[in-house]
Amino acid sequence: MDNEILVEIIIKKLNAIHDLLLERKKPFLDMDEASQYLGISKATLYTYTSKNIIPYHKIRGRKIYFSLDDLDNFILNNKNRIRSNDEIEMEAATRIVTEKIRKL
Repeated sequence: MDNEILVEIIIKKLNAIHDLLLERKKPFLDMDEASQYLGISKATLYTYTSKNIIPYHKIRGRKIYFSLDDLDNFILNNKNRIRSNDEIEMEAATRIVTEKIRKL
């Protein structure tokens, strides 16, 4: 491979990494960026905002912004977490034992 082509590829990769690092420093995302960050459609994100499912900021009643911390907390919220089969079975077993103890 020609050195000039290799240098051009490396520069493009470095620019992409630079852009990603700058994006992570941005404390707020707009609707497009937030939907891309969460991996959901803008329509779904609009639904979440209209039903107050996800926190957001509205500047002068127009444009909607999302805090990266709020988006991360939304993703990590226990209400959004789907439990594994092992966790469900363990909870069921615990409830059965607890009920048996109460009846004694």
